Amino acid sequence: MSHDNSSSFTALKQQFLCVIFFCFIPHFTTAPWWISIIFLAVMLYLFISNGFHYPLLPGWLRFIITIGCWCLLYSRIHFNDFFVDFFLIAITLKCLEAHTIREFKVLALCNFYLIFSALFVVQELWMIIYLFIAIFANLSIMLKLHAPKASLKQIGGRSGQQLLIAIPLSIILFYIFPRLDPLWHVGLLTAGRTGFNDIMSPQSIAKLFNDDSIAMQITFKDKPIFNGYWKGVILSYYTGEKWISSLHNYAGSFFSLRELNENEKADYEVILEPNQKQWLFYEGYPLAGSSNFLFSPNHGLIRQNKEIISRLFFYALKIKSPPYHDLNSAEYAEATQLPHNINPRLSSWAKKQFANQNNNATAFIAFLHNYIHQQPYWYTLEPPIVNSDKNEMDSFWFDTQKGYCEYYASAVTYILRAVGIPAHVVIGYYGGQWNSITRAITLEQNDAHAWLEYWVAGIGWQQLDPTSFIALDRIDQRIRNRQYLLYQKNDLSFELSWANEIKLYVDSARFFAERWFLFYNKDTQQNLLQRLGLGGWKIEKLFQASVVSIILFFIILTISYNWWQKRALDKLLLEYHLLQKEFNKFNIIVRSSTTLKLLCDSLVVKAPHLAPMISSFLDRYEQLRLKQAQNDTKENINETIALFKKLRYALHVVYHRGDRI
Repeated sequence: MSHDNSSSFTALKQQFLCVIFFCFIPHFTTAPWWISIIFLAVMLYLFISNGFHYPLLPGWLRFIITIGCWCLLYSRIHFNDFFVDFFLIAITLKCLEAHTIREFKVLALCNFYLIFSALFVVQELWMIIYLFIAIFANLSIMLKLHAPKASLKQIGGRSGQQLLIAIPLSIILFYIFPRLDPLWHVGLLTAGRTGFNDIMSPQSIAKLFNDDSIAMQITFKDKPIFNGYWKGVILSYYTGEKWISSLHNYAGSFFSLRELNENEKADYEVILEPNQKQWLFYEGYPLAGSSNFLFSPNHGLIRQNKEIISRLFFYALKIKSPPYHDLNSAEYAEATQLPHNINPRLSSWAKKQFANQNNNATAFIAFLHNYIHQQPYWYTLEPPIVNSDKNEMDSFWFDTQKGYCEYYASAVTYILRAVGIPAHVVIGYYGGQWNSITRAITLEQNDAHAWLEYWVAGIGWQQLDPTSFIALDRIDQRIRNRQYLLYQKNDLSFELSWANEIKLYVDSARFFAERWFLFYNKDTQQNLLQRLGLGGWKIEKLFQASVVSIILFFIILTISYNWWQKRALDKLLLEYHLLQKEFNKFNIIVRSSTTLKLLCDSLVVKAPHLAPMISSFLDRYEQLRLKQAQNDTKENINETIALFKKLRYALHVVYHRGDRI
C-alpha cells in the first residue's frame, strides 16, 4: 500500500471510530459500568494504535480478553437487557480485530443495530434528533467506505437523500405494522430512576428534594386534580427504625380490578416513568383499569403479573367513592402493630392525651392538629440527627422537633397506633405542575411525599397530612420557595418567565412524543382502521399489507430512480444511443469510436436502396451541426433529437417489414 493510500485509510479508520463512538453514546447511561469502561479502553487503544500504526494485538491476548468479557457477561444472563449487553460486548470485541475495509463494512451494518437498540434503553425527546444524526453519520461512513475519494458534499448529499427516502416507508410501517402486546403496549425497556424506596426511614424522602426528573404525567377526562395525593406504597410494618410494606405477608388481600370496556372512558391516564418498583400510583378508589391490575385498599395497586416497572408504562383508571367494609382481625392487627419496649415517652404521652380527649378519635385528631401548629415543630430538609437506639420517635417528638415529611408521618402514625387507632404510612407524590398546553399534570421526583391514613369505624380510611398543620413561619425557606413556584406555574393568570416558558414547551413536546409512541397500540390501530373503513383487518391482513407496502415501495423507488437517471442524462445523447441500437439490428458493429457518418456509410453498403434516405438525413444533420457550432440553442438540439427519432423510426419500420440484410 502506498504512503498516500495508507494515510487515507488511517484517516478513514479514525472517522469510522468516531461514528462508532457516537452510536454508542446512549448506552453509556444504561449499560453496566464495566461494559462502558471496556468500550472506552478499546476506543482509546484503537485511536492510539491507528495514529502510530501499531500492529493488531496478538491472537492469544485477544482470546484472553474475549473469554474475560464473556465471563463477566454471563453474570447478567437473567437480566432483561442481556441481549443488548451481549451485542455491545460483541461489537466492542469486533473493533479490536477490525483492520480491513471489509471488516469495517460489517461493523457499519452492526452500527444500525447499535443505533436502534438505543431506543430500547433510552426514551427521551432528544433521542429523535440523535436517531437521525446517527443514521446520517453511519450512512455517510458506509458510502465513504465504498467510495473513499468521494467529497464530503457528495457523501452528505447522498446520505441525506437515502434518509429522506426511508422516512415515508417508516411512517407507513409505523401505522400499519401489527401492534403486538406487550412490546407496543408497555413501552420499551429502559433503566429509569428508582425514586423513593418501598422502605421509609429518616431522610429517605428528603434526599429527593433536589431531583427534578419526571416521575409521571397525568391527563384527565374532565376537571384535573390539583394538589392531589397520589398514593403509591402503603407501609404497614414498623421495625422501630423504618417502615416497610407488608405486601408479601398479606398478598391474599389483593383483588383483581375490572378491565375498562371499549366504550368506557377512564377518569385519568398516567404515563409512569420506570422506577424499578412494583407499585402504581393512583388518586381515589380504583374501580377499573386499562389492564390487568391487583388492588388492595390496605396495600396499594400493582400489576397482576407483579412485575416491576422497568419500562415507560401507560395505564388508565376509573375511580369511584370508596366502599365501606370493617377491618377483619388480621387487618386490624396489621394496622396497629408496634414493636415492644420502644419510644416509651411518646407511647405514654399519646395514651394520656387520648384519655384527655375522652378516647374520642375525632377529637384526638383535632388535638394533634392544634398541637403541631402551636408547638415549635419545624418542616426542614436538614433536621438534627435523632437517636438510633430504637427511641428515635421520642427524640424527634420531644427533643429536636425538626424533620421532613417522613418524620411527621411516622410519628403521628406511631401515636395513633399507640392508642389503638389503626393507621399506616403512605408514600407517593403530592401536587404537581399543571401544563396548559398538554392539559396534563407533571409530577417530579421532588414532589415525593409521605402522609398517613387512619381508620374510622363506619367511614373507612381517612387521609391525614401532618405537615399541613405546621405554621408557615416554621417551614424551611427552600420548601416555601418551591411551593410558591408551583403556585405561580399552576396559576393560569400568572405570566411565566421566558426560561419557564421554554421549559414548558420542551416538556410539552416530550409529552406528546411519548403519547404518540405509547398510545399507538393495538386498540388505537384498530380505531384508525375503523375510521378508514378497514375495521375487518386483523393481524394477518396487517402483515400482508406491511409486506406489500415494502414491495411497492421498492418498486416505486426503482422506477423513480430509473426515471430520474434518464432525466439526468443528456437527451440528445440518449436519443443517439437509441439510434445506435437500430444500426445494431442491421448487423453493423457499433463502437464508442464509431462516428454517425461511418455508421450511415456502413448501412448504405449493406442496403443500397436506403441511400437516398441516409443521404437526406446526413445533409440535414450537417446543417444542424453547423448551426449548433454557431449558436448552441435549445431549439437546435430539439431539432436534432427530432431528426434522430425520424431516422430511428424509419429504420425500425424497414427492419420489421422484413427488408433485412
